Amino acid sequence: MAEVSITRYDFIDALRGFAILGVVLVHSTILMQPSSNLLRLVAENGARGVQLFFLVSALTLFLSMEARRRGEIAPLRNYCIRRFFRIAPLFTVRFSPIRWQTGSCSTVGTGVSRGLSGGTFH
Repeated sequence: MAEVSITRYDFIDALRGFAILGVVLVHSTILMQPSSNLLRLVAENGARGVQLFFLVSALTLFLSMEARRRGEIAPLRNYCIRRFFRIAPLFTVRFSPIRWQTGSCSTVGTGVSRGLSGGTFH
């Protein structure tokens, strides 16, 4: 597989920064209320940061795949393999203790849902 040069766009990094800032603002209003109406409005709309982050992530995935497509024989297969090996190790590390705790290897039902809520949101 040939090494492909991926173009890095500054505006994408800026959009990620705005998305993160929005999420941080929303979470900071849990601890203290903004002093001005403008700050309150900005903080309330900061929840859009999650959606913005998802859109930017999708854009970067498509740009990356398009850049690699030109230099690969099976770009979709290679893309799926790269995504799998990027996600699977962390997923395995994160959910192995849950499988051990629940004694269940089932991915359906209460084991995973209890593990997701218990390990992520508490």
